[in-house]
Amino acid sequence: IMLPFITSDLLAVGGSHTAVFVGEGSVETTVIMEDVTIEGFKSAFFSYNRSGSNIFLGNNATLKLQQNLVGEWALTRDIIFGTGIPDRTELMCLDLQNYTMDCEGRSVVVQGNSTAAVLRIKNGRLINPVFDHENTKIILDSVEIVLAGDTSFGGAAIDIEGSCTISGEPGSVFRWLSAGNFTLTSGATLRITDGITFCHDNEGTSNFVMEHTTSTLELIGATFQRKIFGSETPRLTLKIGQLIVDHTSTLNLGNSGIEFGNGDGDENLSVEIRPGATLRVTGTGSLLYNNTY
Repeated sequence: IMLPFITSDLLAVGGSHTAVFVGEGSVETTVIMEDVTIEGFKSAFFSYNRSGSNIFLGNNATLKLQQNLVGEWALTRDIIFGTGIPDRTELMCLDLQNYTMDCEGRSVVVQGNSTAAVLRIKNGRLINPVFDHENTKIILDSVEIVLAGDTSFGGAAIDIEGSCTISGEPGSVFRWLSAGNFTLTSGATLRITDGITFCHDNEGTSNFVMEHTTSTLELIGATFQRKIFGSETPRLTLKIGQLIVDHTSTLNLGNSGIEFGNGDGDENLSVEIRPGATLRVTGTGSLLYNNTY
């Protein structure tokens, strides 16, 4: 059965209160929440009496943390944003409010169905997140992603806003699989820290986007890697923004290579190697410096 939409200005859950959604007999239950703010979100506060039942957080739904969700409060189920209803725009928000949420490998699902579904995640830390999103966009606004191993992201687009960081256990890999754009917006900084690899794992040549001269990619003892593809795959172009290198960082060219700038003086890539830092260049591809002045 499909229950009616739940719409409300505020839904407070906490303490000993649990929202229990039930089906009738063996029928699965689907609950859609729209125009609702859930304060003090904990996944343990939502339970179902039927397998296959789900809660979908639709347009103008916001989840807000009021404490760290780690240890016994780490995620116990996937969080599903977007209803998948065709031909509608849905804007949702996960506001970490400067807390940490341990995803324990559970998925933050953003689903669209030939529509625009946009999830903004802001102000806090996500540990071991898995993003599952199709036909959608995720905006990371002042968020730290903490990895423990390889994590793959594909299916849609990601925008970086504010100051964001990818950190975690050395050797962990953030794989960008999507043909959609990974965009550093105006004034945004993405820091990739010691031992982490950002792997551009798709054949796109211009989908790592720095949209303004104030868009900054900062490698702090990290690796930016162009994945190995077929011999005819063109170089990945990095342009317009800033690349800052600190500590000993690596640019892995794969077999196709990376291009700085595109020959248009208005779209040069500014490159700064800080005092005492080293940029190692590896791979069999070529590094083309195509800035013009």
